[in-house]
Amino acid sequence: MGRGAAVTLQIVMRTASRRGGPDYLTRTMRNLGRQRVPAELVHLFPTAPDTRVTMEARRGCIVHAPARAYKATENMGIALLGAPACDWVLHLEDDVKPCADLIGSVTRWLEQHAHEGVRLTSFFTPSIKKADMRAAHDAGATALPFPTTRWASAVAFAMRWTDAQACGQWILDHASTWRVGPDYPTWANARGADRMVGAWHQHAYPAIDEALSSVPCLVEHIGHISTLRGLGRFGFVKAPLFLGEAWRAGA
Repeated sequence: MGRGAAVTLQIVMRTASRRGGPDYLTRTMRNLGRQRVPAELVHLFPTAPDTRVTMEARRGCIVHAPARAYKATENMGIALLGAPACDWVLHLEDDVKPCADLIGSVTRWLEQHAHEGVRLTSFFTPSIKKADMRAAHDAGATALPFPTTRWASAVAFAMRWTDAQACGQWILDHASTWRVGPDYPTWANARGADRMVGAWHQHAYPAIDEALSSVPCLVEHIGHISTLRGLGRFGFVKAPLFLGEAWRAGA
């Protein structure tokens, strides 16, 4: 991206009940609040009308009330479509610990690395091996490409607003037929919102077979308990390299 006007950014975040489990959402919103992220930049999309959102969490965002209960895949589409017009849409899961100055870190990184051949960017990339990300960081690299076929996380990623609109609609159009049939267990259709983002990219940009990851990751995953309990097995994943809440990118 050429130097010019500052990149504009909107954050979208989905949340669902963890059935009496930890309140990661309030913790995440507290983390963003300490960085003085404006509430009007954070758009929260509960997956069901009865999803609990504490008053503390509500103060840090705009809550978009759902019309009905949605599957996680559907709500990814709704969240991406619900982002107000901007340059880039940053999707965060509701259970993250950010580096310092997350908004500034993301926008500075995008200004440095994003070009027309980069359509999908990740700021939490467990599909990159720890040793590979550490080696890249030690060599002074601040970005690593990786195949979109290995796209496997929605913890923190960004795409242009126009792509977010297209991806969101594609996800909604395909949610009913996603992972159905004899090759899948019955619960598979309700899982894999992150994989749907990667599938959209392969559909929309078949000539671009790589996404781009920040080095190091800009957030850490804190949610040991998934909102999708009962829908298969989950392994808790952490960032291959996260330098802590005091570190910031490009400063």
